[in-house]
Amino acid sequence: VGYDDGSQLAMGACPAELRQRLAPLLRGRHEAAANERWERTGMKTWDGDALPARIDTGSGAVYPALVDEGASLGVRAFLCQATARESHRAACVRMVVMAHADHHIWLRKNIRLGMATKFELPRLCPGGISIEDITTLAAEGALGIPLPRAPGDARDRVTAARTRWHESAQAVAKALDTSVDCLPPIRAWIEAKSSERHLGPVAADLAEELQWLLRGRFLWRAGFGRVKSYDRYFRAIRTRLGRIESLPLVKDLEKLARVRRYWQPWMQAWTAAPDEPRWWDFGWQLEEFRIRSEERRVG
Repeated sequence: VGYDDGSQLAMGACPAELRQRLAPLLRGRHEAAANERWERTGMKTWDGDALPARIDTGSGAVYPALVDEGASLGVRAFLCQATARESHRAACVRMVVMAHADHHIWLRKNIRLGMATKFELPRLCPGGISIEDITTLAAEGALGIPLPRAPGDARDRVTAARTRWHESAQAVAKALDTSVDCLPPIRAWIEAKSSERHLGPVAADLAEELQWLLRGRFLWRAGFGRVKSYDRYFRAIRTRLGRIESLPLVKDLEKLARVRRYWQPWMQAWTAAPDEPRWWDFGWQLEEFRIRSEERRVG
């Protein structure tokens, strides 16, 4: 395989192997070509055209999105839809923070959390949770879902977000309070049963589920829409534990085998690359699969 000028790009006898070796280079060229049109940096305010969610090109799809540059905004086209989505989320929240810096200072001092939650926040997940984490996620809720993809819509919604930011922050705080209340019996059960012959696999499975649900920066990575009812996942676990106590264990083990068939390979992939958003959506789908059998009782 060579360039148009005759220079060699790669050599091999197996087409499949060549495609695999060249894939990163081709993806990089595809992304660079797309960003010749879309890339912008250093914007203090978002102007210009609306951003389509997806553009199909001769080389494949690209996903334009805003980029959070800290003190400014940018635009970039991504090859991964999930990565584009997360970049756009962060940049939209940055617009709220930049537009309402004074209100952000007030908000950080006026979030009401339960005493148990305040005590638990620094150790709830790797790296802990800060008040800044709560206000950042709340800014997403104040903007509303779906997030704006046009400058005019963004300006209007950023302006309106000021009056909704505190309400959204309290929704996050309430979700944390109810989630923290659910956790002690779950953790105690896992610790007590982890060394038992028959219940050990169940305890190990639940430990992995908590690892996912309470991973580093889980508030932001779950998103405002999920966090509002985050205790639902922990209530499903407690319902499962109640079922284990009242029904033959074989019933749970049968369901566990069905879940593990998909959960285990995903868990290996996610733990190998926990910061890659493309794995997060699969995790949430599996979480829904886990609690489907409990849905009538979880609500």
